[in-house]
Amino acid sequence: MAGKRDYRWDDGQALDRRWRDQFRLVEYFSRPIHTSTVSWLWKPFLARGTIALLDGDPGVGKSLLAIDLMSRVCDKRPMPDGSTHDYPVDDETFSNGLLVNNEDPHQAVIVPRFLAAGCPEASVGLFGGYADVPPLSGCEPIVPTQFPRDFGALANLVRQRKPALVVIDPITACVSTAFSTGHDQLFREALTPFAKLALEVNACILFVRHLAKR
Repeated sequence: MAGKRDYRWDDGQALDRRWRDQFRLVEYFSRPIHTSTVSWLWKPFLARGTIALLDGDPGVGKSLLAIDLMSRVCDKRPMPDGSTHDYPVDDETFSNGLLVNNEDPHQAVIVPRFLAAGCPEASVGLFGGYADVPPLSGCEPIVPTQFPRDFGALANLVRQRKPALVVIDPITACVSTAFSTGHDQLFREALTPFAKLALEVNACILFVRHLAKR
């Protein structure tokens, strides 16, 4: 099979590699493994340090739900089922949120939705997308986001702002055509950097995804 390691018994180097690999596994699992407590934004759906998917048919209100959830996190209000978040006392950035949206204009759609949901002012950042007013003098125009091209810029912003919740809506409009969301292996490959980022900054990254029409 192409790409498979050849560990023939008469191949001394290959055999040495195999035993070294096995020793590393044994050494790792022989060390104490420390567990950590899960910090929930909405138990058991949204946990900090993880990624999550919000799937649904087009037009059922996924974007409105995502904005409502972020507004509740930013305002530290209970979730739709009445449950409360795990509020870290010493975490001043807990109430920050970040939205990536490539389908709706900021001023005409996204900002009014946040205001209607009761989101506190200046608690949510918008990354990329469409601005329906000209940029301020001296400012760069806002352009639609595309990953992986813009992942580094997003990662730097997330590290700086440290939001509790990041929403990417919809993921199908934000990733390069090289990563088909209908192809499970390619989609997982596209999500891996986000999973590492979520763990690094202790944020929950929520992807909104449209189910394919059958």
